[in-house]
Order: sequence, then C-alpha cells, then structure tokens
Amino acid sequence: ADARLAARTAGLPQVREVRILDERGMPRFASRELPGDTASLSDRAYFIAHRNHPGLGVVVSDPLITQIERRPAIVMARRLEKPDRTFDGIVQAVVDLEEFQRIYQAIDLGQGSAISLLRDDGTLFVRQPQMPQVVGRKFPEMVATASNPSDLVLHTMDQKPRFVGIAHVRDFPLVIAVSRDESTTLESWRDDAWQIAVRTLILTLLGVAAI
Repeated sequence: ADARLAARTAGLPQVREVRILDERGMPRFASRELPGDTASLSDRAYFIAHRNHPGLGVVVSDPLITQIERRPAIVMARRLEKPDRTFDGIVQAVVDLEEFQRIYQAIDLGQGSAISLLRDDGTLFVRQPQMPQVVGRKFPEMVATASNPSDLVLHTMDQKPRFVGIAHVRDFPLVIAVSRDESTTLESWRDDAWQIAVRTLILTLLGVAAI
C-alpha cells in the first residue's frame, strides 16, 4: 500500500480504497493492499470516458459489488494528465454505498416518504426505505427539474405516484430526491431535500478529498 494514499483515506469510512491507474489502466499505487487487486481496469466505462474526453471532472460509475470484499459501491474518478495535457491515467476512489444507507436510515421523514441518491441521469444508487431490486435502474423522471412541487412523478421505484423534491449535489453528477406519496403533505419537501443534499455533499467531498 502507498503510505500517502493510505493517509488521505484515514478516517473516511465511506472510502474503501483509493487507487492510481496508469494510462493503460494498470494499478500503480493503492491505499490498501487487497489480494488479486492487480488486473487492468482499462475496460471500465469511467476509465474510457476520462481517456477519451478531457475535462469531465469527477466521473461516477454505475453501482457495483466490489469483487474482493463483495460490498455495494460506486467508483468516483478523476483524470490525470501529463505536462503536455495528454492522458496519464486516473485516480479513483471506491465509495461504500452502505455508509450512505446508514445515514439515510437515521433520517425520519415520516410515513410515506423516501430518500434516494441518484446519478444525474437517473441511475439509482441508494434508496431509503431500501429497494435493492431496483438499484442500478434509471428513473429519469426522479431527477428532472420540477418547477412546480404540485406535479406528481408517476414512474417511481415503488410504482406509486409521488411528489418529489430534488437537490443537485454541487460539482458532482449526483442528485438527492426526497419523495412523498400523494397522500402526504408537502410543506417542507424542498427543505428536506436540501438538508439531506448538504449531508451527502459533505460525505462526497470527504471522499473526493482522497483523490
């Protein structure tokens, strides 16, 4: 393990591992040593995206189960460049989704309410109450900007029409959606979404600080 990377992840339980990959996708440095953790990752979508497209900022993977520890996670990756601005690999953080689930479980929004963490294309990462069977599916209506909170979103995870308040996590392709079924009042839906987004942003920034 690389001592500098290990130091950057110390005290960040949501970050399982940080790795630096070279331009061929081969791991060169890591914050932890895991058995069998040496295969090329050049076929990963986030690696290909950074290799082919400069200036993307942080790219977030689809949800996955880590191969060695078998934990639900996402990968957050940044591009590395040589002095001439050509591609030099990526630095990536494996972020544990169970940590977000734990935090959302502690937030009581009342009966009929749900919290979801999604990528900005609608891909679901975490939902509380949990619905593991729909993690990884896309729900674009859940992340569409709603100017009128009285509008119902019909295509939701549990197939129930819901009022939805969303908040984008600044500088990241992530969206928090707080939803309530149509029988629930909406007095504080927007405030709830923003408060949870702030908590998510703090966790996310701590994770990205490692990369």
